[in-house]
Amino acid sequence: MAFGEILREAREEIGRSAKEVADKLQIPLKIVDALEREDFSKLPPRVYTRGFLKKYALHLGLPEHEVLSEFDLQGSDGRPGEAKRPSRAERGLGIQAFFDRIRGVSLFSLAILLAVGAYFFFGFRHIWGGPDLVVKLPEKDISIDQEKVRISGSAGAGANVFLNGRALAVNEEGKFDETALLRKGLNALEFEAVDRLGKAEKRVRYVFVK
Repeated sequence: MAFGEILREAREEIGRSAKEVADKLQIPLKIVDALEREDFSKLPPRVYTRGFLKKYALHLGLPEHEVLSEFDLQGSDGRPGEAKRPSRAERGLGIQAFFDRIRGVSLFSLAILLAVGAYFFFGFRHIWGGPDLVVKLPEKDISIDQEKVRISGSAGAGANVFLNGRALAVNEEGKFDETALLRKGLNALEFEAVDRLGKAEKRVRYVFVK
């Protein structure tokens, strides 16, 4: 069953209108309607839509991971995505084929290849990847009663950290710790760390203020 149909049927079962849900969650009614109709043209970017969808599912008492899984199967235009996870049998065949290919390689040669690969990966991953952004607080999406929340984490020495485009104070070790002001309803906290090479990493936390 599609995620929009799941939401609509669950809402109707508890006898609430779409407007009542929108007022309760402080989400625009047009967003609630678009979610139930799976009208992607009326929905915000997927990262924010997932936040609305999770709050809606929790409000209805639905397992949010199942609803989000159905949502993730849809493409940006609402059509099923092209990517398909291989079945267990297909994965098994792939693993068997892999071992068939390396059967002729000696264990010694394979060990050398793995050792060289690990050396280059751990030695140069800071060049290939972005900064190691860790958000400790909030640790996950939360619901609170006050219009402020403590934020803390780290991004490595030399990285700049931003919260919704605003630069945060970062110490020499790349750590940050301060308080962010919120507003009533759903708040999206988008953390972004940028290193000296301009490479960036992002993390998003959703905080719902009652």
